[in-house]
Amino acid sequence: MLLHGPAGIGKIDFAKRLAAFWLCETPAVDESCGHCPSCRFVALDHHPDLQLIRPEAVALLEGLERGEGEEGETAAASDADDEKSGKRGPSHEIRIAQIQSLIQSTVIGSHRAGRRVIVIYPAEAMNTFTANALLKLLEEPPSANHLILVSDAPHRLLPTVLSRCQQVALPPADQESAVHWLETQGVNDVAGWLSEAGGAPLLAWRAAGADDAVLEARRVLLSGLARGPGLDALVLAERIARIERGVVVGWLQRWTWDLLSYRLAARIRYYPREESAIAALARGLDPLRLARYARTLSSLRRAADHPLNARLFFEDLLLRYARSVARA
Repeated sequence: MLLHGPAGIGKIDFAKRLAAFWLCETPAVDESCGHCPSCRFVALDHHPDLQLIRPEAVALLEGLERGEGEEGETAAASDADDEKSGKRGPSHEIRIAQIQSLIQSTVIGSHRAGRRVIVIYPAEAMNTFTANALLKLLEEPPSANHLILVSDAPHRLLPTVLSRCQQVALPPADQESAVHWLETQGVNDVAGWLSEAGGAPLLAWRAAGADDAVLEARRVLLSGLARGPGLDALVLAERIARIERGVVVGWLQRWTWDLLSYRLAARIRYYPREESAIAALARGLDPLRLARYARTLSSLRRAADHPLNARLFFEDLLLRYARSVARA
């Protein structure tokens, strides 16, 4: 089964609840009981017949969210330290060794004499070699083995993977449900964070709950971007240098989209709190130049994990931005 839909809508949580239902020893009609030994194992992330296959970086982030890592540690800080030491950081790809180990484990019977469930996420984190190694298992899984692939971007999966999966599209939550859930989580300015997350409640919750260093870097960056061609790219790059590159590129992409959207249609999607600054800056901008910068950001985001010096990477991004918003 391939579960796909926009990022941040709860696909992985849904996959884990589906796995819990399949593994439950006394299930109800459409959900796990929540109290049998199998359900307790799943709740603790220690069920021997539930395998979660994900990149090292994702596993590390999940551990930090559960409080298993050092307080306040960020992936960005870890990456910066790895740059200085020359040490390889946690992988952002699912490695072929993980799939090979998975295939070997399916030959053995399940530990609790029932089903085995394998959840692979994000599925697009498999490179071509890893995905090809999985094909045989997808085509002929051993009896009582269930595979769930979860993807934000199914178009990035190999056609041979797609053809072997039952595809299930999960829609985002409606606005009222998303707002209610975020309010129950204690998020302030729910409307603003939900807009910035494109309506995805989990992304909004994570963004609002980021540590102080990330929130301050976001504030500094948006303030600098509002200055347009007058921003000081060198100083600004230094102040955000320890933030994960993909996060910063995402902020820039949303800001650029809002500039282009306001220039062409007088609409703001992601940063309604910054509407006055965006409106003032958007007047008179060349939309084609801005669109070219947006395409540049898309290509650079795919290369954000390249082991380049973060400060130089941000300087280049910001200098390009200043040229893109400069009036002729």
